[in-house]
Order: sequence, then C-alpha cells, then structure tokens
Amino acid sequence: MKLLALETSGKTGSVALLEGDDERAVLSAEIRLPEEIRSAQSLIPAIKHVLAEQDWIPAELGLICVATGPGSFTGLRVGVTAAKTLAYALRTPLVSVNTLAALAAGVEEPYQRLWCVLDAQRRELFTAHFQSRDSLAGQAEATADLLTTDAFLERLVPDDWVCGQPIEKLQGRLPEGVTTCESAQNTPQAAAVGMLGYELFLEQRTVDPLQLVPSYGRRSAAEEKADS
Repeated sequence: MKLLALETSGKTGSVALLEGDDERAVLSAEIRLPEEIRSAQSLIPAIKHVLAEQDWIPAELGLICVATGPGSFTGLRVGVTAAKTLAYALRTPLVSVNTLAALAAGVEEPYQRLWCVLDAQRRELFTAHFQSRDSLAGQAEATADLLTTDAFLERLVPDDWVCGQPIEKLQGRLPEGVTTCESAQNTPQAAAVGMLGYELFLEQRTVDPLQLVPSYGRRSAAEEKADS
C-alpha cells in the first residue's frame, strides 16, 4: 500500500511517502516544507512535487496520515485541511496521529519512559510521556499536558529520556540521570507520522474526513482574552 503523511504542527513541516506491507510502513521519500506554511493551497504543490519525484499518482494512494496536534494553530489547520480534502476527494482512508506520539515514533533508541515536549508559547510546554516504543500504537491517543517549564522539570526522574525542540534550551536545568535525544529527533517528522499512522490503520483506527478537526491543545490567545 502507498501512503502519504503530512506533518505541519510547527513553523516548518514535512511531507512523506511510504509503502506499507502486512506489518509496517517503510519510507520512500520525504521533503521539508518552507517555514510558515499559511494555506492548504501552498501545501498542495509540495505534495504534487514529492509524488512526481517517486512517479506516483494521487489515485494510487491507499492511505493518508496527518499530525493533528497539539501544535501551531495555523500549521495544524493547513495540514488537516489538506489531508481531509485529499482523503475525501480520493475516497482514501484517513488516520489522525497525535503530534507528540509522532515525535516519540521518531526516537530510535530504546527507552523505558520518554517525555516528548513541544513549545506551547506563553512560557508553557505541551508534554506527554510514553512507555517503550514497542507499544507506541497503544499509547498514540495520549492526552497532552500543558505545563510550565518548572512543572515539567519537576516530573523528570533519573533514567527518563526527553525529546523535543524546547529541550535544547533546558540542557543546564535537566535533572541528573535524564538523557536527551539527538537534535535531529527533536522535530516531528512526516515519516514518523506515516509509520505510526500505518500501525493505527492496521488496527482499523481510521477517522471520518468530514469529522476530523485539529487538536490544538489549548485555546487561542484571543479566546483566552475574551474570557478574561
């Protein structure tokens, strides 16, 4: 099966093509997107480009996977809108992937407890922890906690692993015995979205394109201001 994966939860994003068999999906191609993708229309040319590079056509796609949050309001809207549009038009199954779980899926080292972290702005972090890569599909719907930096650091214990771009700014504050992932693994990747999404597909955990909405993880600044 040929599948398309989209990851647009941050300032940058990526598009990947993978091929799946009875057990797992393997990466065929992946491209990085320009910073600050602002519309689904700007994402479509990138999708067409990577398909053409592999000599694939949209009608061959058997699955679409998309990171649905938490993350950037604009980025998530762009990715989810594009994925829904394609899935509906092509009548292709669609899988929603938690961004933090996708981040965990990109970590190759063995771990017993991995904390994945994304910048939530306003001096806060989106966090979730995962117990071993082998059972990641079963944890893929983990709820993100919205924590201050200090509250997050208080939850870490020796032998924990941590992953995510905010960690690079916390190196001097991490408790002793906590291991950081390589910098290349600190950004969610479309390849990991596709690999984890395919595992979810094999478990028949697809979603209705008409019902899918981003999971922002928090209200917008405008919404919070309106209630204050």
